[in-house]
Amino acid sequence: MRIGDLANRLGVSTSKIRYLENKGLIRPTRGHKNRYRTYDEESAIRLSMMLQAQTLGFTLKEIKQAFTTNRTLECAPFIARLEDKMDEVAIHIQRAQALHARLILAIEEMRDRERSWKATGVQIVAPLSRLESKTAVPSHNPAIGRFGV
Repeated sequence: MRIGDLANRLGVSTSKIRYLENKGLIRPTRGHKNRYRTYDEESAIRLSMMLQAQTLGFTLKEIKQAFTTNRTLECAPFIARLEDKMDEVAIHIQRAQALHARLILAIEEMRDRERSWKATGVQIVAPLSRLESKTAVPSHNPAIGRFGV
């Protein structure tokens, strides 16, 4: 099938397909006479899977690596990568929750300072004391996960 047909089938633009080609994720064949890009069914399936992987948070680099190392499209390697991505997302959620809790403390302390300022006329200019006693937002550890993601 030609690039326009593939784009319509997958619901993407032809420029997106060309971009993924330039990144080495998909390879078209060229027609002998007209030199148009043509794609076989396997290419369409692989491209569809790659587009789905993007919606699951995988980068193009991760997608390329996954499809390069798993040319036969076996499930087990994809399951492992999905589990790693899920672990990565869990870490992001933990970091976001910790940051959310620290923001609540900061807002509470600033509101207390504002009330005090209005009552006394004295403005407190100092680092937030409630944040000093709490642990910082956890940082990302790239060593976590089977593939270091």
